[in-house]
This record gives sequence, structure tokens and C-alpha cells, in this order.
Amino acid sequence: MSSTGESPLKEALGGGWVLSPDAGRWLNALIMTGFAVIWNGFVWAVFFHRPGDLADGLFQLIPLLLFGLIGLVVAALAGYLLLKAAYTPRPMLVLSNPRLIAGGSTTLTWNILGNVSRLANLHIVLVGYEESEYTKGTNTSTDQRDITTIPLWSGSQPAVTGSAQILIPATALPTWRGKKNRLRWKITVKGAVSALPDVNDTFPVEVVPAAPQAGQIVIAGPALGEPNLGITLDAVPTVAGDAYAARVRWQLPTTPRTLGLLLTWEATGKGDTETGIGLKQTFPGEAADALAAAFVLPSLPPRHKGALVSILWTLELVADDKVVHRRKL
Repeated sequence: MSSTGESPLKEALGGGWVLSPDAGRWLNALIMTGFAVIWNGFVWAVFFHRPGDLADGLFQLIPLLLFGLIGLVVAALAGYLLLKAAYTPRPMLVLSNPRLIAGGSTTLTWNILGNVSRLANLHIVLVGYEESEYTKGTNTSTDQRDITTIPLWSGSQPAVTGSAQILIPATALPTWRGKKNRLRWKITVKGAVSALPDVNDTFPVEVVPAAPQAGQIVIAGPALGEPNLGITLDAVPTVAGDAYAARVRWQLPTTPRTLGLLLTWEATGKGDTETGIGLKQTFPGEAADALAAAFVLPSLPPRHKGALVSILWTLELVADDKVVHRRKL
């Protein structure tokens, strides 16, 4: 199970927590400006360094003109980002609690800084989304798809300063970050700005389970009279933290040294599949060939079946580290 990574929060005055934007405006602008300077500097250095060779034919001049055109586009984008960093209104968001709890609530306070007289049609939205990173050839791409959208504030006459109560559904998926597949949350702030780049800022937030469950597997004892080989469930698990009963029966040619029940998870996306062991409970190999067990699903990673990312749990019977029976949950 992956850790949550860096926190998107930093403590603020008054007991609140200031949200850090997903990417700093000035950082993006300076990176693009530096790239534009290097690109255009190289193109113009080649152009002026050997003018005699360039005059030998149009064939040699066309590639350089194309590179020069790309340089103009990069320079225009750098100018756009610098203009946005310097003059576009900048939202500051503060949460009353550092993390959002599924089934709970928290207060969001905002303050729009800068040239607010040009701002109109402000929209603040909480968005839960799935994210999958994949490699195609030598390029690495990341696709995103929204799962949940919760409007927090919207108006044609923007409130420069305001607050809203965020109510998180009890069924909201918690934040989870795998290496390639992720479930994440963000607050987006969008607004139209006349004669300037529009406000379009993203602030990552974390949603945590109301009652985090580490999960559990308990061997209840022999399951007498169980007729079927494999793993039989009394009910299909749907909620993390609830207890579910299972009966397991096996038939092996030799007595194994150890037997074990495992709860494993598998996260699939557009790229790599990630797997992990959530829980493992071992018992002696000379145990009866049918057992009753109870188990509790861990909170993370959450069960999820989406367009980009799917996370499934499986209950497995293992004999001497070899899977004998498997039942998807």
C-alpha cells in the first residue's frame, strides 16, 4: 500500500490550514521562460553564426525556420504564463481541518487576491478523480477521469472573500496513491478575467476514511460438513470494516508444512498492474481440510471499479506459498 506522499497543507494563522496549489504560477512561468530563452538562443545562434551556409539553399533554411516558429510559440506561452503569474487574481484557500473525512464536514474559507475588479463567474468545486499513468513507446502519459463533483460556490458576481461548508459523502472514496494508479481529490477554482488570463487553479486535498480499518482474518475453527471445495462466502463483501464469514475446504495430495489465508489487492489501470498483500493469517498444515474463517476488509486501498482504475480484493488459500484456491471479493 502506497503512502499518501507530501501533504498539500501548511499551517496557517487562526488554527486553519492553507492549501498549497498543485503548481505554483511563478514556477511554471519561470520554467517556461527559461526553456524559451534556451530554445530561441540556440536557434538564433545557429542562424547568425553561419549565414553563408544558410544562403546556399532553401532546403537548409526551412528546418531552421520551423525551429524558429516553435520558438515563437514557446515564447508566447512563456509570456502568457508570466502575465498570469503577475496580474491574474490569485485565490487563497483555508480549511478548518487538515483532511476531509468521509461522512464528515469541514469549513472552506477563501480570499481572492490581486486584480479582483476584472474577475467574474467564479466557481469553486471539490472533485474526486481517478488517475492512471502509463507508458507508450518512450513516452509516459497520465490520464484522469472525474468520479465525484461537489459544487462549493458559484456566482456571476464573485465573492472575493467567503466561506462554504464542505459535506463529504459517507461513500466517498478515500485518497490512495499507488505507483501508477491513484485515487485523488482536489478543489478547483475557476473564474473569467477580462483582458487577462482566466483564473484556473487546482488545490490537492486528502479524503480519509471515517473509521480507518487495518483489516483482520480470524480462523474460527473446523467447518464440519462443508460439501464444496474452495472458498464459500456467506455474503459478498462490500464495505471496509464490516465482518464477513467464509468457509474454506481443500484437498491436497500431501500434507503441507503451512497453510495460510491471504487478503490481497490488485489495482489495474491503463498501464501497469499493481498488487499487494493486505493481510495474512497462517495455521499448521495438519489442520482439518475444512475451516471456518471471518475477515474484515482493510480501508486502503478501497474497492473501486472505474473507467481508468479498478481495485479488487481477493481471498486466497495458500499451501506452502502456493495458491490453492482463490475467491474474488
